[in-house]
Amino acid sequence: MKITDRIHLVDESFCNVYIVLSGNGYLLIDAGAPENDAKILKYLNENNFDLNKCRGIIVTHHHFDHMGCLAKLKNKLKTRVIAHIEEAPYINGKKRIRRIMEVETVNVDLEVKDKDMIDDLMVIHTPGHTPGSICLYHQMDKAIFIGDLVENENDNLNEIPIQYSLDPIGNRRSIKKVYETLDFEILLPSHGKPIIGNAKEKMRILIDKIVKHEINV
Repeated sequence: MKITDRIHLVDESFCNVYIVLSGNGYLLIDAGAPENDAKILKYLNENNFDLNKCRGIIVTHHHFDHMGCLAKLKNKLKTRVIAHIEEAPYINGKKRIRRIMEVETVNVDLEVKDKDMIDDLMVIHTPGHTPGSICLYHQMDKAIFIGDLVENENDNLNEIPIQYSLDPIGNRRSIKKVYETLDFEILLPSHGKPIIGNAKEKMRILIDKIVKHEINV
């Protein structure tokens, strides 16, 4: 699914995987659940993406539905894995937060931090769901790849259920950080359909809902 001239969404993945045109190649954002590699490779082939021109796979965080086939894709595309410096130990298997579905760990080739640039994407550190969770901001398209910071349910934004976040209050602070510091019109979640236009207003409604229920932001 083509979202803008520079952004694609791989069809029918449980956890959304995005493709961002970059330089003379492209970046993948997340890898999806185990066995999702076949869908990604099929999409790349059918849409004439050169498998030799993947500039990296950016992992928004280490949960199995985001890196389930990361090792397979890294090997098949012969590319690098990119993640926040605080998330890298969970991706490479040196640390574990809690028992989650087992996935093959993989070395992180490039560790990044808040406000670093990966080609046209700015890294936004948004801890809470996990320590090194990140969002990615595409200024030219006024688009934000939001990871699991929020999810889209029937065109309404909600925070990820708190039982799935290591630090739910921290996640709410990160929601506010994104809203207050970035200018975006497109919101690209890992779960739920992309919001094309008026995305920042929908995030404001979510923040108002959080405040109304007297949740500390």
